[in-house]
Amino acid sequence: FDKQSDGLLFYIPTSKKLISSADYRLDPYVPSGPVFNLAYDGSIGFDLYTATSEQMRPPPYETGEKIYYSDVDGQHHSALVILSPSDDSPYVTVQNTVTNDITELDINKITTLNPTSLHEIERDLTKDHVIPFHPWIQHNVKATLFLPSMKHPKQGFLQNINNAWQFLPGRTSSRHSNKNEPIPLPNFVDEGETHLSHKHLISGWITHQQAMDQRNKATATRQVVRRIVFAQSADPSLTNNIMIEHLIKHEHKDFARKVSAVTLQDPIPPKNLHNHNNMHESDKEIWDMSYAEEYFGLHTDTKMWEYISEEEYELLKPVIGQALPTFALAMVKPNEHGKPHRAKYRICVLGNLDPNDWNKTDCFAPVMSHMELRLMIAMAVQMKCSLKSGDFKQAFCQSYLPEGEDYILRPPKDCPLTPPKTYLKLIRTLYGLKRSPQHWYEKARDTLISMGIHPCAHAPCIFTGTLFEDEPPIYIGLYVDDFIYFSPSPKVEREFERRLKNEKKMLVDF
Repeated sequence: FDKQSDGLLFYIPTSKKLISSADYRLDPYVPSGPVFNLAYDGSIGFDLYTATSEQMRPPPYETGEKIYYSDVDGQHHSALVILSPSDDSPYVTVQNTVTNDITELDINKITTLNPTSLHEIERDLTKDHVIPFHPWIQHNVKATLFLPSMKHPKQGFLQNINNAWQFLPGRTSSRHSNKNEPIPLPNFVDEGETHLSHKHLISGWITHQQAMDQRNKATATRQVVRRIVFAQSADPSLTNNIMIEHLIKHEHKDFARKVSAVTLQDPIPPKNLHNHNNMHESDKEIWDMSYAEEYFGLHTDTKMWEYISEEEYELLKPVIGQALPTFALAMVKPNEHGKPHRAKYRICVLGNLDPNDWNKTDCFAPVMSHMELRLMIAMAVQMKCSLKSGDFKQAFCQSYLPEGEDYILRPPKDCPLTPPKTYLKLIRTLYGLKRSPQHWYEKARDTLISMGIHPCAHAPCIFTGTLFEDEPPIYIGLYVDDFIYFSPSPKVEREFERRLKNEKKMLVDF
């Protein structure tokens, strides 16, 4: 350490010199790369500082590089890049390789892949296949069947008997030794693509958990794709909020919670939604599901905001002020062994741009101190009780904004789920707002008081109260959205858990 600045000193072997914190800068946005082999623990990572200026990055297309594009009639053309786009222009200047015509093309509408070759590959992939792009669909192939009517997946064999497809559960495909009843798959040639895309039928033998993960990923992908179709549709009836709500509610019932990160190929989360969209396909499906979990949880379950149009925003702007930006923060939560466990997104607002002049008293929220925690543990030991714990889900999102606190938000950049030209008018508090911690503490405190459990006079995060006249009290310690509790009476503990679970406006896990 640098004793003068408390900064880290780095030794450079090549120059045999030490550099101090004045000579380098750590990038908190990019996790450690493969050079240093630092383990990622789900929090901020470190790496060499990289320049963010576009001028320091290579152009997307080099001069003389061959590209392909389509005209308004759908005809494919090839061209050579003459001039790459400038910082303030999205257009690439190209010269047609046949006509030598020079034109400017939108960078998003050109590609380095030859469309003709892609069509040839597509013909090869679909040739002589029962279901296009799925060559593994054959007679007597190992498969896992997980129809919506099933509580558990079945391992077995996909069979074609006299042009009628069926699934034979079991570890052997012989009808002589396998006494299981085959499951018919009517109209399989026509409906097989649906079974495959919804992960009702999966290649090979996989476990129950793996089948659930694949089905949940498929559900999330369908939600995102259909939602993008809504957002990009020119049909006003499809972009209607009622239609959007109907779709989300209809598919949300099968949506997974706590998206697993076990199968991630890259344990480093995306820096933003743009980076998310360019990830490996299998990882992208997991992060699609994670983002959909967070977005739908706020939009549908919590009723965090309501959509308003651009015209409505312009009318409200003189009263409420400028819309605050939001961002989507991705993280990988590890298990007790430090391995990736859960892929999690959190939508936050940049509260530092809040135009309200809040003081410290307006924003203060108490938390249980370390000394108070030790006191709770000592009391539990003295009373021969076992400490129990719980946590409130989406704690900062459970309080309604009080009258006079109004906010309009811009959706996260590159969000695929919010309709175009749409803003979010907050109904509840959200992560990032300066007063969200205080609103949450007041809600938690008022909920416990309504149950007859009151805070101590000089320790506002230690609560105690009596739930039954002839039973001992319960003791609760609150630290933001986590809490511990105990009582010498198991009956009191069960009653506390029951009452808290029955609070309609509180989401809690024990």
